[in-house]
Amino acid sequence: MNNEEKIYSLLEKLYLELQTTKTELKDEIQGVRTELKDEIQGVRTELKDEIQENRKSINKNTESIRKLEDKVDKNTESIGKLEDKVDRNTESIRKLEDKVDKVNDKLDNIEANNANRHLEISKEIKEMKDNFNNVEQITAKNWQDIARLKSIR
Repeated sequence: MNNEEKIYSLLEKLYLELQTTKTELKDEIQGVRTELKDEIQGVRTELKDEIQENRKSINKNTESIRKLEDKVDKNTESIGKLEDKVDRNTESIRKLEDKVDKVNDKLDNIEANNANRHLEISKEIKEMKDNFNNVEQITAKNWQDIARLKSIR
């Protein structure tokens, strides 16, 4: 065999080997493609399911947030009403304090008047005692005079 034939033979073998390798690579690439396609499809399905679950969860959370917002609104309204009541009660307490002050002022006046009356009544009682003592002394003197007049007769 000459060199050309050897080269041709080697090229032929190389060509056959490349064709075999090409076929094997195509088959392997096709297998990898199929595996990737199946894997991607599985990931898509998982992601789709997760997305669906997340949407459901978001919807539930949104509803919960709406309910909480409603409760917060109601609580805010209740707090406003309570603040109004506190304001009214504060005003009522101020009015009652004013009335208590007036009553205390009247009591102070009554106590002062009673103290004055007490002094006047004490003075009058002393005068009455003095007058009663005078009446008693005069009555005793009159009895004495009556007894003397009876003895003279």
